[in-house]
This record gives sequence, C-alpha cells and structure tokens, in this order.
Amino acid sequence: MSALSDELAKQAKILPTGERAQLAQDLLLSVARDAEPAFLAEWDAEAERREASIASGEAAWIAGPQAVARLRAKLAAHLG
Repeated sequence: MSALSDELAKQAKILPTGERAQLAQDLLLSVARDAEPAFLAEWDAEAERREASIASGEAAWIAGPQAVARLRAKLAAHLG
C-alpha cells in the first residue's frame, strides 16, 4: 500500500464501529463498481437465485447473530 493508503487505514481504524462499517461498505461498493461486468452479472444471478429460494420456502432468512453462532459452532467442530 502507498503511504496515503497506510495513513487512511490508520485513521479509519480509530473511527467508531458504525462509521468504520459504513466506510468499509462504501469502499467495497466502489470496488464492485469497477469489477468486470461478467462478475457482476454472475453475482446478480446468485442474488436472484437466493431470493427465489427464500420466496419458495426452500430456504429461510436467519438472523445475523444466529448465523454467526452456527458458523462458530461449525468452525469449532472442524478445528476440534
């Protein structure tokens, strides 16, 4: 990273959590806008597939904390 990038990262890390999260989202969206159109088309198709899966009842929304707990349990089981 450049010196500017390093300094920006350093400053960003002292922001409150909510502001850091918003900044991270904004940066990721800016990267996504620069992504290849084929990648974006694939991601759109995947999002539509997931939405249809939920609408059909094949899948269900899971609250964030519950999803994280499930992932942690799976990881703990995997790591032994």
